Amino acid sequence: MPHLRAHGLRAIAATALVTGLVTVIAPTIANADDKLFDMVVTVTNSLAGSLTMTGFGNNEGQFRTEPELSIGPGGTDMFSTQSTRGSDGTDAHVGYNTPYGRVTLIWRNPTIGSNTFDCWHPAAISCSYQETKTGRNGAVTFTIGP
Repeated sequence: MPHLRAHGLRAIAATALVTGLVTVIAPTIANADDKLFDMVVTVTNSLAGSLTMTGFGNNEGQFRTEPELSIGPGGTDMFSTQSTRGSDGTDAHVGYNTPYGRVTLIWRNPTIGSNTFDCWHPAAISCSYQETKTGRNGAVTFTIGP
């Protein structure tokens, strides 16, 4: 009987310790993302042909969700990047082949300074971007068209 009591007391103590740690750590984990920088990227294909992704990458941060492999005519894709601890925000790109050549979309959401965007494209098509949400948790829409 004493063995069962001691075992039961150890289980109660372990449960209390874990509950206490969860109470202390959980708010820290929940608030950790508040300090990170996000960028939600929407790509709209206004061309008559598909956009086929050639690759994507980042110099700072990481992809939270990845771009689709293809965006059909009139279609859209949405994905996002996020800074990582110790990074200087997000700095990423995605490339697509179009019927007219390659397009590269670039976005930067730095910890200091304004968000910046760029779009490299063949002269036969257009590429524009509109920042739809500024600041730490930014958003941008790129439109590739005729």
